[in-house]
Amino acid sequence: MYLEHLAGWIETAPRRHLALATVLLGLMVMAADWTLGPHVSSSFFYVVPVGMVSWRGGRTAALLGSAMVATAWLLIDLTTQVGLALTISVWNSVVRFAFFATISLLLVGLKRALARYEGLSHSDPLTGLLNRRALDELMDREFARAARVGSELTVVAIDLDNFKHINDTQGHAAGDEVLRQLAAALQSSVRSIDLVARTGGDEFVLVVVGGQAAATAVLDRFQAQLAAISVGGHTAQCSIGAHSTSSADKVLAMLEADRNLYRAKQAGKGRRVVTADRVVSVGS
Repeated sequence: MYLEHLAGWIETAPRRHLALATVLLGLMVMAADWTLGPHVSSSFFYVVPVGMVSWRGGRTAALLGSAMVATAWLLIDLTTQVGLALTISVWNSVVRFAFFATISLLLVGLKRALARYEGLSHSDPLTGLLNRRALDELMDREFARAARVGSELTVVAIDLDNFKHINDTQGHAAGDEVLRQLAAALQSSVRSIDLVARTGGDEFVLVVVGGQAAATAVLDRFQAQLAAISVGGHTAQCSIGAHSTSSADKVLAMLEADRNLYRAKQAGKGRRVVTADRVVSVGS
């Protein structure tokens, strides 16, 4: 538990605070090493400050921190081990630098790998949009915020019409390309405060901050780009269902948006439903 708190602080602390803590910790380790003398090993404790700067600072900080620790240890050897040949002290310092550099660069690589894994676990590999897992997590936050401040959110469910026909007649590569183009159109239509995710094969969800007016503006921008998305002479067409709410119940909001999407499809596809009693054609 304490290690988790420490890792969290290292990750989020202001850089100046982290730098100060690292310097103070390094000085404490050096003082203890100098006091205990050459017969008591303290190499492990040098790893902590080097690891702290490496985790936040990256490759350059890792190498610089390793060099500083190796130099500090050399100075301590020269002052505590009288009679030790200078060449041996320098050699020991080089070996220590290699040791700390290896450990710190492994930490840098581990952090990058974790970041890549985190990105993959929250994004759709085909389109780069949020996946369902990430959408669920972010919707929890957005709906809690909206309920707290009394604002509206609009959930928009989008389904690509006749997607199976595209795959069957043009091939799956063409279908993937349509999905990528559709995702790009959605991404360029929303604002930075909105969410856009691919939740299934040809299913997408938007969470628009605001009510029907905000969602309509986003959908108008999206539908203006929709006509340019085509494959094999077939223009892409979508059915859209939307639901605006100030409730904190995201499940109900998703359910109502799906119901409106179903109403849009019943109306003949290529339609959008923003309320239960209003069906409009794409582009209108």
